Amino acid sequence: MDIVQAVILGIVQGLTEFLPISSTAHLRIVPALFGWDDPGAAFTAVIQFGTLAAVLIYFYKDIVKITGSVIKGIAHRTLLHDQDAVMGWMIAAGTVPIGIAQAVALIPGSSRSGTTITGGLFLGLNRETAARFSFLLSLPSIFAAGMLELVKERELLFSSDIGAVNLITATVVSGIVGYASIAFLLNYLKSHSTYLFIIYRIVVGISLFYLLWAGILPPQ
Repeated sequence: MDIVQAVILGIVQGLTEFLPISSTAHLRIVPALFGWDDPGAAFTAVIQFGTLAAVLIYFYKDIVKITGSVIKGIAHRTLLHDQDAVMGWMIAAGTVPIGIAQAVALIPGSSRSGTTITGGLFLGLNRETAARFSFLLSLPSIFAAGMLELVKERELLFSSDIGAVNLITATVVSGIVGYASIAFLLNYLKSHSTYLFIIYRIVVGISLFYLLWAGILPPQ
């Protein structure tokens, strides 16, 4: 991997982590189209720290309020004393296996933001509220996945093939682009549905079938 590849992969991660189009799939597709080596699941998980930072920065006021309210509720033994406390416990509930919509994203090609936003819409949330909850719900899962892969694959991640500079570059770029993606999607969903992303996924899916059938992309 060189620095240009790191920047491009960081942009792809930042754009696709929050848009409901599957960041993991795009981090496999883009390198394949350019003839690059697969960056690997560990690289993908670790550069998500950039998008994790984007959520923390964008929603820091909400996060502080929610955390403070949960702590206050625990101290006074009134766990669901206000909406912020409820939000905190709902994020916790959505992180463990009863978080069905988020668990669906374990299926290859599924989008975590897409499945959780869709789950919220089915439960009657408006589009913007569903997206905000989806972003906040990403915090525990992205942090846990990134830390696991960083510990397990630390030697590979900092090897000469990937390199610490490339890893850091991709992470920083993904954070900057991810922040812009959050702002864009929240504003977009105020007056638009998610049909644009559905159409995009259908077009990309059909294109992938053709590229695989034509032998332009390798099957693995």
